[in-house]
Amino acid sequence: MAGGTITRIALGGSSTLVEGDFTGFYNNLGMSAGDNNAFKAKVTNHGKPEKAPKAGKFFVKGWWTNHKDEPIKRAIYGQVLRFHIEMDKEFTKAGDIVYFGMYDSDMRSFGNDAIKADDPIALEHKDGSHTAYTYEKVNNELKVIIEFSTTDALEQWTRQLDEDMVFELYFRCSYVNRGETEHVEMPYNFHDYLNLGAIVIDRYKMPGLNLEGTDIAEDMAYGTGNPYKKPIYNSDDIIQYKKDYALFGFNSNLHSDFANKELVATQLEEVTVTAKRIEPKPQANLNTTIAQPRDHTYVAPAPSFTLEEINARLQKQNEKNTKAVYSREEIKKLGTLMNLTASSDNESGMWFDFKAMSRGILSRGKLNDNIGLMISKMQRNEGGIFENPDLTAALLENPATRNYLMKVEDYIAEQLKSKFSKLEDVEDKEPYFAVMKKKEIVFFKNSKGKRVKQFRSPAYTWSENWNVLRGETIALNDIWAAEVILKEVKMNGEDYTAKYEVTLWDHFGLDRPDMEKFYSYGAGFRAWFVLQHIFGYKPFLTRIKFTKELKNNLNTGASERQAQRAKEKKEAEEAEKIRMMQELMSGPKF
Repeated sequence: MAGGTITRIALGGSSTLVEGDFTGFYNNLGMSAGDNNAFKAKVTNHGKPEKAPKAGKFFVKGWWTNHKDEPIKRAIYGQVLRFHIEMDKEFTKAGDIVYFGMYDSDMRSFGNDAIKADDPIALEHKDGSHTAYTYEKVNNELKVIIEFSTTDALEQWTRQLDEDMVFELYFRCSYVNRGETEHVEMPYNFHDYLNLGAIVIDRYKMPGLNLEGTDIAEDMAYGTGNPYKKPIYNSDDIIQYKKDYALFGFNSNLHSDFANKELVATQLEEVTVTAKRIEPKPQANLNTTIAQPRDHTYVAPAPSFTLEEINARLQKQNEKNTKAVYSREEIKKLGTLMNLTASSDNESGMWFDFKAMSRGILSRGKLNDNIGLMISKMQRNEGGIFENPDLTAALLENPATRNYLMKVEDYIAEQLKSKFSKLEDVEDKEPYFAVMKKKEIVFFKNSKGKRVKQFRSPAYTWSENWNVLRGETIALNDIWAAEVILKEVKMNGEDYTAKYEVTLWDHFGLDRPDMEKFYSYGAGFRAWFVLQHIFGYKPFLTRIKFTKELKNNLNTGASERQAQRAKEKKEAEEAEKIRMMQELMSGPKF
């Protein structure tokens, strides 16, 4: 069993169960490699000729479309997909049978994918019979249409196949005519294979890096007042981090340095797995099995390190002040009330001030325990990532989050309206950073060019009383980085339900600009800053991750949604005026 579902939308006809791999399937039909085998050699498929030649003697060509029969090269889970096969009119007649199997190409496999052969992905009938969908009849137009739908549960399987978590799909097809057998792969060109997977909508900055994306974010720095030579991070490490992040997001093991997380003995086994077979786990309530390739070794997607590399990383991480950016002299200039005496008595007093300010004063109600957990994590000096479902739930109630999500959904709606058949133009994997001029932000550079995005990240600032006493501000204030991924789009005619995932990142730490504001007037903030930059307590990453649904229509984009909201607001205001007038008229005259 594999972690995902691909189900066929029945177009008529019956099904045949295929056991084993595709080669065994052909052998069961009495076909052999010597029978007019027209499978292409992959080495001839790297180029993109102006016009693809005829696929074979009986097969003309094959191509992918969405449910509207628009040619596509990129699709997302949940879509209804169609693969069209044109047969040669000279040999083929309506009612003939074409056998097929769908495969994920490994031509562009990545380092952690040790499977050298292409991976078969079985299709099933949608009727719940669990019978395999392996053949289709030629229609009256001498074409074959293979139609099926997918679910986003397949993403869990792609993590073991390709680091980019995107399928590159094609079909192997077989046809028998007058005793002559032909096998082909279609589409003819690799460039026309279908890329299937979740789509990155936006990546605003990156956790752990500064505004420009060139070095450590200073609120993630820590030390004992002896600054380390800049840059803190090696430029090659930054480049690799950006490449990784664009490919598959943040990896807790691979990117531990950027979360101030040291590699410890309990993690070494996890990051050094290189040959262990990882079996995909069956998903609950799935009515599809996905064929597993035989004699293949699945490799865990976690990175592998030699013992020498691990020891080098541990030594580097444990060196004092390797992430210090402020000197004692700089810290003294922030105010005469900054206590820089590093002693156990002062340290315990500072933790008392830090906790007293945070708990009960700036974090009340549901989030009072949350800030206590965050401070305790910092006091354990462990770095890493903090997550709390109470914090996530509180943010989902916050007007700042709702306003942010409204803008995200407007953008998604506009992209699906205008680019439903060109989803490759919607994808925006590369993180973008600020372009600075004389310490001022000029603009945020987006890797995909000038895109009209009215959102970057929500803010839970001091300007809103909603946030200050509830606990969002002390826990987060401004969200540092954000990621939006479109996971699934299920169609019902022109209506759709889109599932998208939001990940918000923040740094639980303070930098000098924080203290140059009014923060330095509070003993709790002064204590926090000194504990971090004089006593060397590590700040960490805070992650808020949740999934939302958008119900909309393909003909409704951002402007239509905004107009509808304006109309609803006006109607509500008019209704309130009428209510108030009626209440006034019904009251006593004197």
